[in-house]
Amino acid sequence: MNDKNTNEKTGLALYITLTNDNFQEEVIESPLPVMVVFIAGWYGSYHIVANILAELASEFRVKIKFCELDAIAFNNITEEYKISELPTFLFFNGGTLVDKAVGMVRRKDLVEKLNSLLCAA
Repeated sequence: MNDKNTNEKTGLALYITLTNDNFQEEVIESPLPVMVVFIAGWYGSYHIVANILAELASEFRVKIKFCELDAIAFNNITEEYKISELPTFLFFNGGTLVDKAVGMVRRKDLVEKLNSLLCAA
């Protein structure tokens, strides 16, 4: 079975799993716009969100960086961004938080936010 985070053709990761060690470099210092989804593995809709994240990462590859963060394991980052509901999607441009979506957001709405993020980049 293919890992949803791996491109079947290239074998490369579609999105980055964030930790305390790489958040600054991958999000704040990124030359690309970034979408971060705060999620937890036990969350009932985790696999749905992971599938959507993989699809969007494939669709917007090289234009936007996609990341996931375990909101429970890295609660210091979760608290810093005042995340109180899962999933939460944060959109960064130039290291600055520019948009947010909370809860099970429709794919269409995420695409609109991503296109807006690209226009602002």
